[in-house]
Amino acid sequence: MAVTSSKARSTSVRAADAPLGVNAPGGRSGGGATSGARAARLSRVLLGNDSWELKLLSLGVGWELFQTAFALVVSALYVLQTYHPAMSTDGFDLAALVVFTADYLLNLYCCENRFKFVLAFMSIMDVLTIVPSIVDHINRRSGRGAYPFLRFIRVLRLLRLIRLLRAAGSRSVSGACSFVQTIVLLLTSIVFIAAGIFHAAESSNRLADQPPISYGDALYFMLVTLAAVGYGDMLPLTSEGKAVAAAMIIITFTVIPRELSRLNQLLALQSQFRKVYQPVVGNPHVLVVGHVSEPRCLLDFFRELYHPDRLLETGGAVSALSDLPCVIVAPDEPPEGIVALLEHPML
Repeated sequence: MAVTSSKARSTSVRAADAPLGVNAPGGRSGGGATSGARAARLSRVLLGNDSWELKLLSLGVGWELFQTAFALVVSALYVLQTYHPAMSTDGFDLAALVVFTADYLLNLYCCENRFKFVLAFMSIMDVLTIVPSIVDHINRRSGRGAYPFLRFIRVLRLLRLIRLLRAAGSRSVSGACSFVQTIVLLLTSIVFIAAGIFHAAESSNRLADQPPISYGDALYFMLVTLAAVGYGDMLPLTSEGKAVAAAMIIITFTVIPRELSRLNQLLALQSQFRKVYQPVVGNPHVLVVGHVSEPRCLLDFFRELYHPDRLLETGGAVSALSDLPCVIVAPDEPPEGIVALLEHPML
């Protein structure tokens, strides 16, 4: 029979009667769980979500498609405004400001780490497209007039093409192909953005007796500069335009060779056994899955599979199996014996 002392009983009663959050003798503090929950909420507010991101959601790619299409419309509208300066787009400018701001805030809320998101290159580009739009809208509302020079910054939204490519990337596309697509989109975005900056710099600082410049002329000049041709039929007439041209030349001789060098390194790492097999509709193939490490076993399999007595019937026609492709799916690179067998003229 167990005997409990009066001191132990009084201690347990005081621990049971103690209010939540007060340290009771012999008991645990109830405020520990509360402070832990508060710290977890603060961590989620400052750091971000640790369970989901916008790009991983089912609607993430659709949202990126909408943003990319909207960015293309905004860029096309800016080019159109360079040819028709009197065209009023106040309503569309406000809608673009709302859409861009909502996209930034949504990505900020859904990101895994908000500190890294704010300092990321694409996030900085998004901020650079939002802040000038806010300044331009405030100036127009206050009657101080608009600054068309600020609107060219919206062309930076073309960089969303790269983000869309990363969000909608498929496993069927190899790393080298994805990197090539990224380089092409990067160069295209750089040319159009540089053309917008060059046009804004030249058109805003040229004198009255100097000929005007269109966006098409600026795009042509940037393409010639990027190709390092330099026909000399068009030259920047302002100090700002010369600075933009110099920056474009620096990008041409630094960024592009660096990216091409990375592409060559990536291609050198690509194995011929990591290629994706593209089946043809209506033409069957044989799939071998597993650890294929014994050349003799694989040779026996091929001899049995491609025996002249075996026939294949497709669409009512009968043919031999000698032309039937065989695809081997294995978790590791094939050993030398398997490679020598696959490269044999018989196969």
